[in-house]
Amino acid sequence: MAKNEVVKESEVWNIAQGYSVSHFLMALIECRKLIMLSLFGVEYVEEQSTFPEQLIARNRVNAIERLIEVLVQICDDSDFVMKKDNKEKMIWFRSDILKVKECISAIKKIENDTRTKVQVLVINEKHFSISLDILRKNLALMKTPLNDENLIFPSSDSEDLDDIMETIIKGG
Repeated sequence: MAKNEVVKESEVWNIAQGYSVSHFLMALIECRKLIMLSLFGVEYVEEQSTFPEQLIARNRVNAIERLIEVLVQICDDSDFVMKKDNKEKMIWFRSDILKVKECISAIKKIENDTRTKVQVLVINEKHFSISLDILRKNLALMKTPLNDENLIFPSSDSEDLDDIMETIIKGG
């Protein structure tokens, strides 16, 4: 392949890179954060002992609800760039995620504390855990079709690795 062709492919990737970074890479990073919040209700270990139990419960519920929306958005954003097989996989992931969304309200209930007259958020841990496991499985599996379409890591088979390294070092 001539050097010109490599540069043209590189330029196309550089244009698409902004879309890929903002719609996929950042979303995948957000998913990791939301999974940790879903599990623990806080981002950092030190916060776990200082946050009130009700705030931790609310954070966990909010995080899993947001995780659903981010996963659906990843599927939606990838729709127009996917080839047939990968597109079908992403449609299946979206459908599976939306099934979780349909019954996510069952992960929580509000109870009245008769002693303090305060409403308390109670998490149905079994349903919560099953829902989160399904979402995590979908996230893990959807990375392959995203990567197959070069939405996570660009294909660099035809590029000179020295040029790539120089670009990374120069911050390009």
